[in-house]
Amino acid sequence: MAPVLEDMYTRYYQHNANVTFISVAGPWNGPDGNPASASDAAKFIGTYGSTWTYVYDSSGNVVTEYGVTATPTIFIISKSGAVVTSFQGEEPEDTLTAAINSAINAS
Repeated sequence: MAPVLEDMYTRYYQHNANVTFISVAGPWNGPDGNPASASDAAKFIGTYGSTWTYVYDSSGNVVTEYGVTATPTIFIISKSGAVVTSFQGEEPEDTLTAAINSAINAS
C-alpha cells in the first residue's frame, strides 16, 4: 500500500486539498512475528521512499485506542476529528480516493 498512498499523498498535497496523511508505526508484531522497533519503521520508510508524516508509538496506545487489528488500517478522519470511515487491509486506490473526497465534501 505504501506506493499507492505515496501517489495519493502527492496528488492531494499538490492540490492543497487540506488533507493530511499520518502513519503510526509501533512495537506491535511485524511480518516476522517480532515487535517492530523505531529503526524497523525507519527502514520501511526508506525502502518505500514515503514522504508523508510518520510517528512511532512506542507504547502501542494508538493501536489499542483505535482497535487496530490489521496492517494496514486506514482511518479517514473529518476536520472535526470524527472517524468517517476506516479500512483494514489493502484497498484499491479508487476506494480510498472516493472515501477521502466524500469526507472533504462533507466538511
